Amino acid sequence: MKRILPLILGFVLLALLSSCGQSTTYKITQTSADAKAELEISPYPPRAMEPVEMILSLKDSQGNSLVVENVEFDLTMPAMDMPENKPQSSFEGDGLYRVQALFTMAGDWRIRVSFDYAGETTTLDFDLSVK
Repeated sequence: MKRILPLILGFVLLALLSSCGQSTTYKITQTSADAKAELEISPYPPRAMEPVEMILSLKDSQGNSLVVENVEFDLTMPAMDMPENKPQSSFEGDGLYRVQALFTMAGDWRIRVSFDYAGETTTLDFDLSVK
């Protein structure tokens, strides 16, 4: 028994240390000729039925923050019909929009973000896998 306890403690410590090196934040970027959108997801990878925070950053081609209207997040699974999942975002200033979300099951998800800017509606799709 005296030899087994240090071995078990060693495995537990190794498991804890190996999880420390994993990234807890992930960024997905989309760029066009006149804008850059970056979606930061934390924690990453997201897990089903655990809260996830997402921050959308919008900048113009010169790097200036964009303030837009009617920002909407729509979380869907392209491979199956799901109930509506549209968490509300909040404007954080400096072109940042924050949302708390919950992915209801594991699998491939699409985060569709739409907003109004300069009289036009823009729609962006960000794809990711949920554990």
